Amino acid sequence: MCDAPPADIAALSVAAPESEVGVVFSSPLSALTQTLERRVPRTLAEGRNQAIGAAGRVTYKIERDALRLSVQPEEVSLFTTLTGTIHVCKPVGPFCVSYGSCRPTWRVQAGLPSDFDRDPRLRAYVDVKLDRGCVLSPVGYDATAELERITRSEARHVRRRIDTELANVQQQLDFAWQQLQEPQHLDADLCLRFVPSAVSYEGPQQSVGGEVTLHISARGKVVTDCASAEQLFTWQPRRQGVPEPQLLLRTSVHWPLADFEAQLAAALGQDIALRVVGPAADAASPAASGTLGPASNRLYVGLPHNAGCRRWLQVKPIVQSSQVRLEALDGEPQERARLDTAGVDIPPQVALLLQHLARMPTLWDSSREQAQQRGVLVQGATQARVDVVVDAAGLQFWPTLHGSVKVSPEWTRIDNVDLPR
Repeated sequence: MCDAPPADIAALSVAAPESEVGVVFSSPLSALTQTLERRVPRTLAEGRNQAIGAAGRVTYKIERDALRLSVQPEEVSLFTTLTGTIHVCKPVGPFCVSYGSCRPTWRVQAGLPSDFDRDPRLRAYVDVKLDRGCVLSPVGYDATAELERITRSEARHVRRRIDTELANVQQQLDFAWQQLQEPQHLDADLCLRFVPSAVSYEGPQQSVGGEVTLHISARGKVVTDCASAEQLFTWQPRRQGVPEPQLLLRTSVHWPLADFEAQLAAALGQDIALRVVGPAADAASPAASGTLGPASNRLYVGLPHNAGCRRWLQVKPIVQSSQVRLEALDGEPQERARLDTAGVDIPPQVALLLQHLARMPTLWDSSREQAQQRGVLVQGATQARVDVVVDAAGLQFWPTLHGSVKVSPEWTRIDNVDLPR
């Protein structure tokens, strides 16, 4: 008697896989504060015997108190208090006779909003308020109005400096985002291009232990396409819980079932048949089974049997080294052994992708070393593999690079950036 053929259940078409580039930026709040304390001088301004018109000459010094950082999902804020020491004198011959002094104070708040749903650009503000004015003692002359005018002028100057710095950072981010969407040439006829579909983030968070984190994730598809994108995906992050800090890059190469069947028959030296059927009604979901794609289609191979019959075995295609083999999920030992001897070379495009993937862990380690030399600690590891998915029209190869990325600046080594004063 012949085996009954596999159940005639319509096979599912498998969509191209999605990729994700998720990064978590992490730093202790104390390290951020200490870095700012080192970088922002205690004395912000000072001058000696500067002419101020009819009022004479002024000697002044403005110093800041300790800096305080506040981290909220919508904004990162910096607070401090400034104290000025001002002495005014009137030139008399070779001398300058002091006739008044004051000690004004200012409250300063600088903020970097991080509600990118509302505004995806980097923008900051500086708020400087005169807390205690300047009444020259002992003469009693009130110079507060003039001091407020100077304060507003200096605050505008600081804002312009900060806007310039942020514009430079924004330009670098825009360029990196654009480059991510450009084709990356692996070979003369093979490129990989990232096509984003969504960008998500979680605003800055501060843990109980004082760790500050920021999660950013981009989802999309990696296509084997050397043509430039007709239209770049706009950088428009959306707030979404806590994105997964993972690197999952995978693309898809299709192999028609008829081509695989012909090569497998040649490898076995037998007239075999392949059939793809849809998943069983009780098939586990991908989340439960840990497989990729939708609930898996099933692949059967029909081996020649007595009197023109076929023995149908359910098989699972796997990649071993540079070949595709069929792992029998049922059948007799001799039938399993027969399939174990047959391997079919993977398609050339898949082989080329695997060669590049095999080098990725080494390149990753090298990149981490280079980043650390620049004062950025990149943690995480990468693993390269290839998954085989059974599609209604054949096999799909999903070359995959999987890992995690955590970026932590080593603030004590970042000394080459000028902060605006």
